[in-house]
This record gives sequence, C-alpha cells and structure tokens, in this order.
Amino acid sequence: MEITESLEKLMKSVYEGAKNNNVSLYQTFKDSKALEKIWSAISQNTLNSKKEHALFQASTVSKEIYTSFSGTDAKVSLAFKFGQPVAIGEAQTVTYSIYRPMVPVYNLGSAKPAGFVRGPRTIAGSIIFTVFDRNVLIAAMHKAYSQYDVKCLNKSMLTDELPPFDIQITFLNEYGQSALLAIHDVHITSEGQVSSIEDMITENTVQYIASDITVMQPDVYENK
Repeated sequence: MEITESLEKLMKSVYEGAKNNNVSLYQTFKDSKALEKIWSAISQNTLNSKKEHALFQASTVSKEIYTSFSGTDAKVSLAFKFGQPVAIGEAQTVTYSIYRPMVPVYNLGSAKPAGFVRGPRTIAGSIIFTVFDRNVLIAAMHKAYSQYDVKCLNKSMLTDELPPFDIQITFLNEYGQSALLAIHDVHITSEGQVSSIEDMITENTVQYIASDITVMQPDVYENK
C-alpha cells in the first residue's frame, strides 16, 4: 500500500513538472531520474515481500499444531488380562493423580537443603459411572471373559475382588485428530453409590490405585 502511494505521488509530480515546463514526459523522466527512482522502489518492495514470505514460511514450518478434545470425544474401554477389551459407555468421569513424596537432605551446619530424595510414586484416581440395572465393572469382567468357560463367573463378587485391569481412554474428534491415555494395572479400593429423589440419575463412584500410567499422547491413529 505504501509503495503504491509513493509511486503515484512521484508520477504526479513528474507529470506536473512536464506540463508546467512545456517539455515531453520522457525528457522530464530522463532529467529527474524518475525512472531510476521507480525501479529502485519496485525492487526494494519486491525484496521486502520475499523476506516477509520467507519469514512466514519459517514460522509456519516451526509452529506445532495443537488440538483439544471435549468429554464427548472420549471413549473409555477396560482391558482385563487375557480377556477381550470392553467398551464402557456408562463412564461419566475418569480422574487420576500422581503423587511422589520428596524429602530434603541437609548437611551438618547448614539450614539450606543440599538436595532432595524421591520416595515411592502413587497413582490413584476415581471413576464415576451412570447406573442402569447392574454393576458396570462386574458386568465388564463377565463380558471380557465370556469366551472362556470358567466357574468363577458364576459366583457373586464385589468390585474390590476384581482382577486388575487397564483403563484406556481414546480421544477422537470429527476432524480425525486423536489422542490416547492409558492407566495400567488398576485395582479397585473403594466403591460408593447414592440413590436419592433429588437426583435424576443414579451414579456409582469407585476409587482405584494403579501401578503405571501412559500420559496423553497425540495422533495415535494418524496413519490408520
């Protein structure tokens, strides 16, 4: 925009000069060296454009693309050892937390810590299910081992008696972007449920501890 305005002003001044002096426009251009000025201005503008374009390309290449997911993009599935993976549509909320205590180490005669020592790591969290007419986790275990003829499936059990399992949360939105989070070796420690006339739905909440976790990773289904 600036270069165009400058050229227009230059051309106007050259034309006015030629008109007032009754000389040809070519002669005025030649005497005032206006052609050199115009060519220099155009060349400088082209160079600046190339620099801006190169800068734009560099910034585009170096910039990573991030995306986000809502709860409606998440699918929860359970994987019992040697069993079939089971999708859990009743899951409302899955939480996890990682805690590792750290203790300061002091030198004799110094009040400032010389360093810190790390303690054992604890991975724990909770899952909230929408209740229909059965316990979600026990039903999931029965479905996972339905291909086997085992007598333990016929026995009544509680959720704290379930074998350990993995929780896999798959995120996939309408743009084809995906991510994965997995919690390994999950053990149920407690369970609670409330039925009330104040609630439109009944929820079941379980707490768990786990031995390991694979934190959220993007583009797990990029090439599939």
